Amino acid sequence: MKNGAETTLTDSSSSKGNLDEARDRLIAGEFAFIDGGCGIGGSIAYCEKTFGRGPGIGFDSSPGKIERARADGHPAYRADLTSIELPERCVSFLSFLDVLEHLPDIEVTRSILANMEHVARDFIFIRHPSFEDIDYLKALGLKLTWTDWHGHPNMMSLADFDALFRELGWSAPSVFGQKPILDSTHPAIVPIDAPRDSKEYDRDRHSDKPYHRFERRIHSQFDIFVRINQEMPDSEWEKIVHGVRKRRHRTIPLTGLGIR
Repeated sequence: MKNGAETTLTDSSSSKGNLDEARDRLIAGEFAFIDGGCGIGGSIAYCEKTFGRGPGIGFDSSPGKIERARADGHPAYRADLTSIELPERCVSFLSFLDVLEHLPDIEVTRSILANMEHVARDFIFIRHPSFEDIDYLKALGLKLTWTDWHGHPNMMSLADFDALFRELGWSAPSVFGQKPILDSTHPAIVPIDAPRDSKEYDRDRHSDKPYHRFERRIHSQFDIFVRINQEMPDSEWEKIVHGVRKRRHRTIPLTGLGIR
């Protein structure tokens, strides 16, 4: 989601020389993880802090964002992740934070994940906005702001991820709901007639919204983990997923949502 700013992963005009440098550094074992759609580098810093593993290397197709990421000290390179060629099992994990929703559709998502899955030895980490409750909220005359942003054409549900992971032959993911929304007073809840691309409820711009205490669990986003290294001890895996459980907002393991 990245505050509505688009992060790009597909572009045909990547610099071959820079990518050769990135590949050489990956072969040398310089990095702990690859961050796809790194933007200006905030997601690299987040993963380094959360998982205690680093440094990370980022790829994005926006030259302006790559420049800003590098200015902040992050190793970042311009690339098209649907076609980039990277070394086998060259990092511990692969991350995509608030990125996949900005892609054109699920087919591009499939292309990127299929092209990138071989780089990670241990796990893949995806953070994705929730698009689970559109119909439920619509029936109440409400919506979540980001569910009709122009910058979110790829509104994948948890069931979509589950089906895609099955296609790719991945193990069952671990999914954690983040930032629960309990009722309609939350600023991300707006009336159904609010203009597209609204960032939060604005009493001066939007119509009145009815009060509802929600009868189901609604989350702002999901943290999705795919375990690649099946030989990893369960205790080590628990330490990895524990990183997101330490966030300030309550984290809830989810079941019964199409995830195996």
